[in-house]
Amino acid sequence: MVELSVVNSVVNSTNAVSALLSGEVQVDHGGGSEVLSAFVGGADLEILAVLDGVYPYLMMAQPSIQTPDELRGKKIGISQPGSSSDIATRVALRKLGLVPDQDVTIVPVGSLANRTAALLSGAIDAGLDNPPGSVAQQRLGLHVLLDLAALKLPTANNTVAMQRSFVDANHDTVQKYVDSLVEAQARIKQDRDFSIQVLKQYYQSNDDEGMAAAYAFELEVMPNTLLPSTDQFTDIIDTLAAQDPRVRQADLSKLLVTSFVQSAAARHVGQS
Repeated sequence: MVELSVVNSVVNSTNAVSALLSGEVQVDHGGGSEVLSAFVGGADLEILAVLDGVYPYLMMAQPSIQTPDELRGKKIGISQPGSSSDIATRVALRKLGLVPDQDVTIVPVGSLANRTAALLSGAIDAGLDNPPGSVAQQRLGLHVLLDLAALKLPTANNTVAMQRSFVDANHDTVQKYVDSLVEAQARIKQDRDFSIQVLKQYYQSNDDEGMAAAYAFELEVMPNTLLPSTDQFTDIIDTLAAQDPRVRQADLSKLLVTSFVQSAAARHVGQS
């Protein structure tokens, strides 16, 4: 049996990695940047799969901001410095022709949930979100300034990480876990109604429009394979190396483990 835990009720990938390292949890579904930072710092971690291989975000802006140029001098929310949302925000700003930390002020707010709330309250002028949060914002007049997901830029936004010692001691269990993720991906693609019901339970919401939008968005960003790859870490390394040059020397071949996803594919897991 697997027990699911939300670390700190306010989801924060940095806290999730800390929980993984302390043994509080054995599996972390979180940002590749946080895992890489811990790996560079000496943590013996492995990334076994990547669930979102492109940036799963929309850049949402307040109604008064209609063009990228109108973002100049404004506040842009992220979860934490060095987080997946921080890296994605910097990529999005450059795509909009803006220089992070120069043209805009980047404000850490703690989590995606906090960022959604900050956008709804007007505490920040823009920030990344996705459905159903973005749907609620659009109802209040906020709008999409950039669809980052549509650009299909590779990244390790949502990874499956474990401690190497746990993987080595529980190979069969880990394989079954990865198999279940591959099967879940196939089920999501094949069964819209079931998937939306799961989303409603997860978000504790009966918002049909929001849940349908969340499902459609997930199909848009869902990769064809869960294999982790080095190209998903290009933006991550470029951003993190500005604060820690050791990141560029990280041996990704030790961090990225492809054998479990490859085994699932060889056995045709999730294929009807």
